[in-house]
Amino acid sequence: MKKKIIIIMTVIVLLIGLIFGIWFVNNKDTDIKKIFKPETYKEYKVGEVITFKDQEWYVLYDSDKKTDYVTLLSADLLYLADDGIENVFNDPYDESLLNKYLENDYLNNLGSDNFVEVEGYKVRLLNMKDINNFVEVIYNEENDEYNLSDCPQYLCLPNASFATMIETKNKEFTDVYNDVEEIEDPLYDEYTLHLKYYRLTSTYDTNKLVSLVEDTNLLVRPVINVYKNSLE
Repeated sequence: MKKKIIIIMTVIVLLIGLIFGIWFVNNKDTDIKKIFKPETYKEYKVGEVITFKDQEWYVLYDSDKKTDYVTLLSADLLYLADDGIENVFNDPYDESLLNKYLENDYLNNLGSDNFVEVEGYKVRLLNMKDINNFVEVIYNEENDEYNLSDCPQYLCLPNASFATMIETKNKEFTDVYNDVEEIEDPLYDEYTLHLKYYRLTSTYDTNKLVSLVEDTNLLVRPVINVYKNSLE
């Protein structure tokens, strides 16, 4: 009799455990559900246009259902004169005032919790890995520039020119400024400046990464890594 009672109690305990386990796994607020049924996310394809914070962005890299974030490139040019960053920067990107502004004020305005750090950045500019992922590049040593072939329109905006974070070569040119601070009046003076980074400049016929420019304007297209849940 005692043995039967023990068996019955064991069965009851197992049934209760089974029922509780089923409830626990199906409760969306429990972490264990993610173990048995991993969360899936929306897929995004490169070049796709999405809206985030009332702005349009291009998907820069494919993102599958298992990945919880997507990398986006701004569809618009950002001019930062009103934020105290009017001219090109002399420092490498990581040490520049522009980088500090994007990582702090810019991300805070968009909601810093919406972003994930990827390869050291939550926000950045285009790098050479991005460029090589889309186009074939041919280097022109004479002018320290790259010709880009078959560049997609969402990457090389027609008739647009904007900064990248790709550092230029350490070359010397005749009658060329190497420091924007050396130019007395950047707005009205005539000059050629060798940038510390390449500027992606496009027309309807050509696309280039140039280092020699005749103005100090700073326009950027931020690249951000956004949690997909923030896009819903």
